[in-house]
Amino acid sequence: MTEVSAISTVCKNCLFAIYNDNTQIGCKFNRTDTVNNHPIYELIDAKDEYKEFYILNNHICPYQRTDSWVHSNAKDIIAEAEKEVYMPWAAILFYRHNGVSSVEERITELKSQRIPPKVVTLVIDAQDINPDNFKSLYQMMDDNFDLWYLQRVIQQDLPDRFTADLCFDKMKKNRFMFYSYFESTQPIDL
Repeated sequence: MTEVSAISTVCKNCLFAIYNDNTQIGCKFNRTDTVNNHPIYELIDAKDEYKEFYILNNHICPYQRTDSWVHSNAKDIIAEAEKEVYMPWAAILFYRHNGVSSVEERITELKSQRIPPKVVTLVIDAQDINPDNFKSLYQMMDDNFDLWYLQRVIQQDLPDRFTADLCFDKMKKNRFMFYSYFESTQPIDL
């Protein structure tokens, strides 16, 4: 018999558990598949006098919701749960003077993320920039993001991590869990 960890999730009464009669066969968020294919988590078959269900051993499921959940009667409970577990993040995009079109591509890639960034900062370094390009970059940011900053770095050869710290100081009031930074020269994975 497998010992159930204190760090586990019982799916029995979860609104997202998929049942065939009284036997759980899956999860609307595919958590059972994720746990079953994970090297540390364990999917345990369990049952009581009413149902056969899963226990996600060594795993706390962020999607578990029961009838007492405030949104349990919402029209789209999946969307409501996704909103609750959404982790806001920020993006810092370094413009490397490789053309305005490359920045436009990176902006499109950022906006196409499954969870787009809450706030974006475009960093322009100390190298001279054509005023038309600057205006174009400004307009791109304004057209694509509700919350964004332009960070102009005047000091020559300032390492990116120091620039990222400057950006973080400016962005931190917007509450996000983490930030990632990207180069205008490199595609952003979707």
